[in-house]
Amino acid sequence: MRRGRTLILLLLIIIVGAALAYVYLMNQQQQPEEITTPTLDLVDVVVAAQPIDQGSLLAEEQLATIQIPRENLVAVLYTGDQVDEVIGKKALYPIEQGVPITSAIIGEPNESLATSGPDWATQLNPGETAIAVPISRLKSVAYGATDGARVNVIACMLFVDVDASFQSQTPNNTGVITGVGYLPEQLPIMTLQVSEGGPMGRIEVDPALQSPFYVLPSEPQRPRPVCQMFFQSVRVLHLGDFPYQNETQMAGMQTGGDAGPAGEAPPAAQQGESQGAAAPPPDVITLIMSPQDAITMTYLIYSGAELTLTLRSPDDDTRLETEAATLQFVLSQYNVPIPLKLPYALNPAIYDLQPPMMPNDYYTVQPNQ
Repeated sequence: MRRGRTLILLLLIIIVGAALAYVYLMNQQQQPEEITTPTLDLVDVVVAAQPIDQGSLLAEEQLATIQIPRENLVAVLYTGDQVDEVIGKKALYPIEQGVPITSAIIGEPNESLATSGPDWATQLNPGETAIAVPISRLKSVAYGATDGARVNVIACMLFVDVDASFQSQTPNNTGVITGVGYLPEQLPIMTLQVSEGGPMGRIEVDPALQSPFYVLPSEPQRPRPVCQMFFQSVRVLHLGDFPYQNETQMAGMQTGGDAGPAGEAPPAAQQGESQGAAAPPPDVITLIMSPQDAITMTYLIYSGAELTLTLRSPDDDTRLETEAATLQFVLSQYNVPIPLKLPYALNPAIYDLQPPMMPNDYYTVQPNQ
């Protein structure tokens, strides 16, 4: 009896031990194996922290660093401890934000830009274009809108009424029709004679005599002026003419000598002798605009609009909503009264507004015929 109990106890111990061993083995199989991540050897390289224009000198605030694996480091890149070698260098190409700085896209400050076009074309950002606009001293802020300035462009136009069919200015001219009818004893052909008349008027009735009469215009239709600001914060590329290729050759021909090796200009003394007078003031200015604004500017130029530039601060890039100036706007906005018809007037009579003669003004004297 005692031997049977002992065997049962041994069997229970063996079963419990086997169960514990099974549970332990299953837990060991379910636990994930630890993955060891290899340590990367990273190095800092210099990149552009903001867009950098072509031709500008690199400053410290325009640069930043990012980390890349050391195995990807090549000789043309600059590491973080070489940032001083990048500061002060010239950007030979436009550099976008985040682009690594390499020795191929920067150069010494006196190094020429990497371009096949003129140097001034490198001042245009992608999506911009340059257009030449005619100016005068009055329309260019007394030639104060120089290179790099920012200006607003005001355009003034004249509007007239036109006949929708003829597209000609009204009033239309009239004609007198006579001899309407058919010739006797001939084919039914209508005869018509039109003789030139005067401008078209209108019929009115005299309030006192109650008699109709025909009113004709005393002068051609007066155009109605309107002025509006079309473009704001436009950058000036250049005031005056750009130097062109044949300038140095022409200078050499005028002095009777050679323009010099490789098309160099003659000495300044020779140029002064050949010119004999000061250069004329500029009559054209080149503005940097979007392609659509350039199309609108071309339309304004060829449609006869008068353009005026106004100078603004280079730090002011705001866009203001402006109202077009017309006669009605000026009278209402500035509280201008309509003069009354008084029984007295100034003598002599004033028909035109004449500016006063100033001592420093230039006057053109017509030669005697």
